[in-house]
Amino acid sequence: MSQEIISIIYWTTWFGEKQWEGYNIDNCGLPYTCQFTHDRDRATNTSVYVFHASDLTKKDMPPARHDRAWVYHNAEAPKNDQADLINQMQYSMTYRLDSDFPWGYLEQKQLLPSMTTPIVAAKPKRRASVAWIVSNCKASNYRHHFVRKLAQYIDIDIYGHCMNNQPFPDDTSTVELMSQYHFYLSIENSNCKDYVTEKLSNAYLAGTVPIVDGPSDYGPFIPNTHSVIRIDEFPSPKALADHLHKVLNNKSLYDHYLDYRKTGLSERFKATLQAFEQGRCNLCQLAHQRHQDMANNYYPGKKIYLDNTCIAHKHYRPYYSATWRAFVPLFLLTCLLVLYFFRKKLMRFINKKI
Repeated sequence: MSQEIISIIYWTTWFGEKQWEGYNIDNCGLPYTCQFTHDRDRATNTSVYVFHASDLTKKDMPPARHDRAWVYHNAEAPKNDQADLINQMQYSMTYRLDSDFPWGYLEQKQLLPSMTTPIVAAKPKRRASVAWIVSNCKASNYRHHFVRKLAQYIDIDIYGHCMNNQPFPDDTSTVELMSQYHFYLSIENSNCKDYVTEKLSNAYLAGTVPIVDGPSDYGPFIPNTHSVIRIDEFPSPKALADHLHKVLNNKSLYDHYLDYRKTGLSERFKATLQAFEQGRCNLCQLAHQRHQDMANNYYPGKKIYLDNTCIAHKHYRPYYSATWRAFVPLFLLTCLLVLYFFRKKLMRFINKKI
């Protein structure tokens, strides 16, 4: 006997694409399966609608009805420029652990088998000890300032669209490439509560040591207290580079960062993986509940709000740039000239008065 299929309308596109068509939530041990669809013709028999943050527009919203639950889906750092639309939603499905349906980048089924397997033989490493793969050239936290300064003290191979100094090798996956380095820069493009992306999960899969910068609290996202290197723990890029050189020259110190593969994962980390897994199951349960009793449903007595936890321009430091230093002498000369001519005019004015 086939399971009942409950439809969930994914009303918007996903970055312009119908990414979620046919996606099933079917691993929850429930006697039914939930399936996303972008087909709005099926909306009449569905009471749960999902809206992707980046594709939300005022001109393309369904009529609000008491028997429909609207779910705000956001996997990226919030832009907070849609307050009027966000406040119409009743549920959140985001990377935040405190959202109604947490759905982050750390996949339990993918990570658990990999992270609990010791690295038997180290793969040959490249000349540079640090890698960075980057596509967003306009990160709101100005992370490129930090990386540019760090690269003055330690070799970094950079792939992608920004600051790249290496071509991405053909027939090589991201994880395979990362595994060829001792360290990987898992620096998020924004510093927001719980905002951790595939940059970290890929580092775990690659068996490399992540150098992280993102939320202020990494506790829920790391397998133990010494499995990552936090940028915030160092007063400057040079201090971080000095530490990396020290670790590179001490095998036992380097292996210490990876010992979670032998000793096991923290309960807090496993709880995070479970929360992300359970989030989609809870969404499916909501869809089933609403489907069973569409006529008597009502909006829950709550609404979601803007995420104001992000730190703006965290790494904006003009002195990280060599270009800035080049203009210091010119700036000082300009100030001296201004003072000279101001003094000259002042003396003329005083002489006229006399």
